Amino acid sequence: MEKLEKARVDEVLVLQGLCESRSQAKAFVLAGQVRLGSQKLDKAAKLIPTNAPISLERPMPYVGRGGLKMENFLRESGIPPPSCHILDLGASTGGFTDCLLQSGAKGATCIDVGHGQLHYKLRTDPRVTNFEKTNIRSLKPEEVQGSPFSFVVMDLSFISLRKVLSSAWNFVKSKGILVALVKPQFECRKQEADQTRGIIRDEKIRRRVVHEIIDFAQNELPMSELVENVEASPAGTDGNREFFLAWKKTLQ
Repeated sequence: MEKLEKARVDEVLVLQGLCESRSQAKAFVLAGQVRLGSQKLDKAAKLIPTNAPISLERPMPYVGRGGLKMENFLRESGIPPPSCHILDLGASTGGFTDCLLQSGAKGATCIDVGHGQLHYKLRTDPRVTNFEKTNIRSLKPEEVQGSPFSFVVMDLSFISLRKVLSSAWNFVKSKGILVALVKPQFECRKQEADQTRGIIRDEKIRRRVVHEIIDFAQNELPMSELVENVEASPAGTDGNREFFLAWKKTLQ
């Protein structure tokens, strides 16, 4: 009997043309949208035959799973989707931007320290301005057209928000909103992250780091008012639970 060739679920999704990349495929898996017959496939690394009849429950509505997080945040938080031109810090593939544009934003300015990450759909969208290889901490508001902004979102990795919140706050206008995704694995103590290989399962640690960010903002962000504190959904690609915090800049 001929042995069936096998590959990871995320690889098979790409091989069969159901996803553009393994990262997108993994996002579908984590979102619970991949099925093999009646079985839900919830592990991207699971080996299955390359010709397995897998299917997606629904097309991914955004260029990245960050779009799903932002969609759920807007629905759960009560903050209305912005109709203005928004600023997306740590844009990566542009999930937040895609969601906000589809929700009514006039346009978006995307900033990221990396390059070549923003999805082609957004790179070719005339409403989108893309700053690559750009660190928000070295950028001044006057260097960015449209600044300050009424709505700023940020999703950064491998750095604590405490190192960038003040810089981001400079780009928020009076009565504007700053929405930040808190990733506990980058906010906790190095020893805590190392002990669990970067997966923070301890609820006490998660709660602590969120409150540490809240306290930091209260002390370091002038005229800031915390308006939202909700858990992000779906969880991070590594299984880490994440949280959205949002602040409003009060009148001067």
